[in-house]
Amino acid sequence: MSTVAAVANPFLSKVNAALRRGRPPTPETLNYTVWSGPGEEHLYAAVWFRTRGCRFDYRGQCTMCDYWVSTPTSADQMVQSCREALATLTSVPATLVVSPSGSMFDEWEVPAEARRGIFALVREFGCTHFVCETRPEVVDELLLREYTQILDNKVLSIEMGLESATPWVLRNCINKAMLMSEFTRAVQIASAHDIKTLANVQLGAAFLSTEEAISDTVSTVRWALAQGVSNCIVFPAHVKPWTLLHWLWQHDLYSSPSLWSLVEVLQRLGPDTCRQVFISWYRPQYGVRHDQHGKKSSQYPSTCLRCRDRVIGLLDRYRDYEDYAAVESLIGMECSCKEEWRATIEAAQEQPLDRRVASFYDILGNAILGSPRWQRERERVLQEL
Repeated sequence: MSTVAAVANPFLSKVNAALRRGRPPTPETLNYTVWSGPGEEHLYAAVWFRTRGCRFDYRGQCTMCDYWVSTPTSADQMVQSCREALATLTSVPATLVVSPSGSMFDEWEVPAEARRGIFALVREFGCTHFVCETRPEVVDELLLREYTQILDNKVLSIEMGLESATPWVLRNCINKAMLMSEFTRAVQIASAHDIKTLANVQLGAAFLSTEEAISDTVSTVRWALAQGVSNCIVFPAHVKPWTLLHWLWQHDLYSSPSLWSLVEVLQRLGPDTCRQVFISWYRPQYGVRHDQHGKKSSQYPSTCLRCRDRVIGLLDRYRDYEDYAAVESLIGMECSCKEEWRATIEAAQEQPLDRRVASFYDILGNAILGSPRWQRERERVLQEL
């Protein structure tokens, strides 16, 4: 594991921690979830298994995440949860994703014994392509060597959350403590072991205007591909309970990005770059088991009801068949909601981003931390912006 560390935004970490206080833990009966569906002309399945949770979530990081938190879970329980989850699949997917709430390679969350046991299960499973998710900070030579040795009968990938390649946005809007050099280092180590890398890129970070969000997503995709990642996955933000985005949404200070923003990202990237760009979370994502335990998104990316089904259908076509002609059809579509969205792109901002974020911080500090505490900390926090 790398010893290099980035520092999160202390103010946002305090706000996130306050908002997550009282968040219910993972129910004892919920040890895994399974999602499956089409993708790239073959079946794809994703398994989440129960752990204690993501270490960075406990520290108040990531303004959009609602990761499960739990009481300690043993290595044997983790392996058994994955065994049971795989047994529920009625057909063998070509691509299988198995991941905890945070990082498969973070031994604070997934002990080595559990990781090796899960990889052994996957080795005997019939998929051809296997993916697990991890933070880049915990990627190292020994872990990836083990990954390839146990799973030498699979095409392997690691999926890493990048979100934004703009350090200021990453720290002050997303609150993710990560150095760009750490991401690049992880990509290089994976490449040396013939492991594909997938970079998760967020569309719709807190506090950004429509144009800023689109521009940041486009520049992040281009930066990640320049570092050598195999593919980028663009995730339009959902509003999920127990997150800062949810609090902002409740107070009419945030909305999930329009699906037209996702189309605009794909248009600006163009057909050549989009050969390496997947899309996800552009439709309601959670299933019945999630809904039963309070995990349903309060708001998700959409358009108006008149055009929504057609827009979703064309995005499905792009995702499932890597068909950029579907994007071109979306570019040519017209609807009154698209005109309204276009107006938000063209709207001039009264203040530069740092001043607007300072105004948001004033609202959050007073409302969530309380006015006396915020007044003591305000000058220092705003100076750091």
